[in-house]
Amino acid sequence: KGSTWVSKWSITRGAEPGVNTWNGWKQVTPPPKWSVVSAATFRSFAINEKGELYGWGYNRSSRLGDGTNTDRHTPTRIGTASDWKDVSTTLGHTLAINTKGEIYAWGDNLYGQLGDGTTTDRNTPTRVGTDSDWKHIDAASEYSLAVNDKGELYAWGQNNVGQLGDGTKTDRKIPTRIGKAANWMYIDATRDHNLAVNSKGELYVWGFNSHGQLGDGTRTHRSTPIKIAAVSNLKGVSAGNWHSTAIDGNGELYTWGSNYYGQLGDGTTVRRRTAPMNTKSTMRWESISAGSNHSLAVRNNGELYAWGQNSSGQLGDGSTTNRNTPTRIGTAADWKSVSAGTMISMAINTKGELYAWGNNTIGQLGDGSTTRRLSPVKIAHP
Repeated sequence: KGSTWVSKWSITRGAEPGVNTWNGWKQVTPPPKWSVVSAATFRSFAINEKGELYGWGYNRSSRLGDGTNTDRHTPTRIGTASDWKDVSTTLGHTLAINTKGEIYAWGDNLYGQLGDGTTTDRNTPTRVGTDSDWKHIDAASEYSLAVNDKGELYAWGQNNVGQLGDGTKTDRKIPTRIGKAANWMYIDATRDHNLAVNSKGELYVWGFNSHGQLGDGTRTHRSTPIKIAAVSNLKGVSAGNWHSTAIDGNGELYTWGSNYYGQLGDGTTVRRRTAPMNTKSTMRWESISAGSNHSLAVRNNGELYAWGQNSSGQLGDGSTTNRNTPTRIGTAADWKSVSAGTMISMAINTKGELYAWGNNTIGQLGDGSTTRRLSPVKIAHP
């Protein structure tokens, strides 16, 4: 099952009509399907259906976690474990969770963002604590977030603007409980602001708010989670550098925060929105990912759309023109998930195929080159 059998004939020339030789049957097994992808600035990670973890791109101080300092231009296996289920990467560090519910971290650790109680950088995946009940992780700029099976929220790392949410500006080197709620479902963070959704579909936000990215109608920073009543019944959220996105249970899209490049998708480049705005599109959305200054989304019919900054072709429409409304990318209608990084984009379709596009100066797209791509390029599995 899942294999193809092929036969091969060879003809030896020199005598007519030649000598025909049958070389028998050869089994060809298709590569594993990709299931999870996470794109950052200069590196990317993905997990396949076998639970194997791969990384590629910039590898200074072994930020890829393979124990070397060699940049990788194609997906490279990280370790030998085959029980990974999720991965989240950012500029300097990466988090991954396995099927046992254990968190591992590696990369930069100046502020304790790896959660191992030190400020020592790690060049291979290092276990975070001893708990084995984690279900969701998210790596932000210099800090980390996680939710366990009980629905409790934890944070650690840099806290200079209250981005950990514990009401202080004290850095934390180990996972620290945030609040008393035990019904958290989804979390997302990127630079220094956070979005979290509980089991009621309610949105809570905290952290840096210079562009209104928290959505509370102000530009005031928050050091503890506050509820945003303007949206409800949410099923997905994603935080960009200075903008935020959310999808509700009806598939309607909300955006807020910085809009210099049209990344809110509202048809304008109004400088900022400080409260969630319904884009009022007739389209219904299934998944969303906010990058540094652009956004990706998959419709409920499997079509892929992008908008915002496009200086490196990160929108994937074949141009470098910014777009301030959702723009269809290609003609395929079988997309399943997306991940927007800094000037790069990645997506997985229902066949488990991985595509990447945008900036590629250090091989972060994984296509074996350092050539910028203005439209989605299929990334081969090793």
